[in-house]
Amino acid sequence: MTSLAMSLGALPLALSLGDASTSRIPLGIVVVGGIMFSLILTLFVIPAMYSFLSTKKKKNALEEMDEAAALKGEN
Repeated sequence: MTSLAMSLGALPLALSLGDASTSRIPLGIVVVGGIMFSLILTLFVIPAMYSFLSTKKKKNALEEMDEAAALKGEN
C-alpha cells in the first residue's frame, strides 16, 4: 500500500510538462520504476524463494528422520 501510494505520488514527476521537464521526466521514470520493481520483488519473488528453500530444508530433515528410523530398525 505504501509503495503504491509513493509511486502514484511520483507519477506527476514522471509525466511532468512545462519548463525543465526534460530533466525531471527521467528522474520520475526511475523513481516510479524502482518502486514498482521493489514492490513486485517484495510481494512475489522473495516469498516464492523462501517457500522453495524452506520446503527443500524440510525435505532434507524428513529424509534424515527416515534414515534414522531405518538404522534403528536394523539394530
